[in-house]
Amino acid sequence: MAQADHIRAHYPDLNVIGGTLEAIDRSERFTTILYIDVLEHLEDDAGEVMRAAAHLRAGGNLIVVVPAHQFLFSAFDSAIGHYRRYNLRTLAKLTPLGCVIRKRMMLDGVGFFASLANRLLLSRAMPGAAQIAFWDNVLVPMSRLLDPVTLHRFGKTAVTVWSRTESQASS
Repeated sequence: MAQADHIRAHYPDLNVIGGTLEAIDRSERFTTILYIDVLEHLEDDAGEVMRAAAHLRAGGNLIVVVPAHQFLFSAFDSAIGHYRRYNLRTLAKLTPLGCVIRKRMMLDGVGFFASLANRLLLSRAMPGAAQIAFWDNVLVPMSRLLDPVTLHRFGKTAVTVWSRTESQASS
């Protein structure tokens, strides 16, 4: 819920709803639905994506941001309740009926190496405060510079944007 509060604070003109699809009336439709680090926590990720797509208006977007690369799955992933990690191919397999992929990209290329080091060397279930600060203050800014250079084809985070097609939006 903290991310929804953050978005509300920075974009007061947006109607931001934080919560689950079960709390939303079945007839409600949205221009954009955003999942940031959610699907990996759900056993039925495909079902969740289908339910979300059913709430999109014609031309609406479903944006999914998830941790990438199953080989990076670590004690940290287990400790925070992840079922899996993704790549652009596995996300494409989740494409909901009536939607098309509009954009796919990878983020946090520098963070990939930190995640790999944690997986192979440290195997820590939870990062310490100093590690989090280093990630946020050093690695993320470095990735913001590197990611465009790699054309967003490399990173530890996968992003996919699906758009609801006009012909399927009324179903």
